[in-house]
Amino acid sequence: MPDASLTFIYGATRPATYGGTLPGTYGAVPESQYRLRLRAPNGRQILTTALLSVDVTLEHSAVSTLTTEIPPFDRLEDFILGHAVLEFRGERLFRGRILGLPGPTTGDTATIEISGPARTLTRGAMSAGPFSGYAYEAIASVWNQYTRFDATVLVPDSPTSLSEYSPDGTPMEVLQDLHELAGMRFTVSHQQTGPRVESYVPEEHVKSGDWASTDWDSSLDATDYANAVEVYGGETSDGSRAFARAADQDEIDRLGNEVLVRIDDATLTTDADCQARADSELTDRLAEDDLSGSVEIIPQVVLPGYHYTIDEFDTGDGAPELPVEQTRLREAQGEARATLEVNDSGSGVIDTIVDLRRETAQLNQP
Repeated sequence: MPDASLTFIYGATRPATYGGTLPGTYGAVPESQYRLRLRAPNGRQILTTALLSVDVTLEHSAVSTLTTEIPPFDRLEDFILGHAVLEFRGERLFRGRILGLPGPTTGDTATIEISGPARTLTRGAMSAGPFSGYAYEAIASVWNQYTRFDATVLVPDSPTSLSEYSPDGTPMEVLQDLHELAGMRFTVSHQQTGPRVESYVPEEHVKSGDWASTDWDSSLDATDYANAVEVYGGETSDGSRAFARAADQDEIDRLGNEVLVRIDDATLTTDADCQARADSELTDRLAEDDLSGSVEIIPQVVLPGYHYTIDEFDTGDGAPELPVEQTRLREAQGEARATLEVNDSGSGVIDTIVDLRRETAQLNQP
């Protein structure tokens, strides 16, 4: 079992075997660089650095998760539906509710599954609207009326308008839908008490990449690229089918051909709502002409969804501003690390194709 100096249990008796050696192949449990605090519904607490593995996935516009492997503490079942906080060198990285615990077992370890605050958005059904006006106002209305989150909605520079739009589904589905229409994202903060969230247009809020990187890698990919979007909606009030198209003619001319994507969404019942979706989707698809990659850093809080200045991907023209799509925090065998999954909306595959075609055309000149 873990060294007693690494584990503190409140509200219960510490098992007599603590201070010995963990059975099985692990040997003595090393002191983790992470620290986990568990609080059971009955008030019992565990504060421990005896973590055999840690795997945190911080997501934007979705539910973040933590899976950790610890020794099988006495009466661990007390902690189901309790709360957990993970820290690294005194900084809070993650907090959430304990949803998965092992039952009675002869195993040498116990795996705990913890979901972030956004999981509450995945339960229940709701209908909202109809919304007319700016999409960010509808987002603020849903946060305030249908969730317990303390929400900050940052006003876009060029807000999207809605016309009699009535979303339904779980709060998560409704919020994801509205954010997509608005060209926005939302990110939950784990550093404060209480559920807090911020909605924003990612490229309008660039943060400094003030981390210590240890490694990085990148690749080019245009799988999801498009320069034209057609949106087919549901039935309108006059019996026709709602429809809209958005295209970037300059991009089509630059590439030399149209790359079209079709979207079918029966919940969009006006041409205006289809147009808002098409415009938002086109912006996203054009940005899928990407230099994407990952950056390994010493663990710290890097909230996903926002754009950051990434010095590691500087190709000589200055550090690009890249959206961090996901942050993963891990530890295994005593090694703590974090990975930022990034996506550059700057020069990418399409620019490379255009440059090659231009060079080929020049070579073929008489």
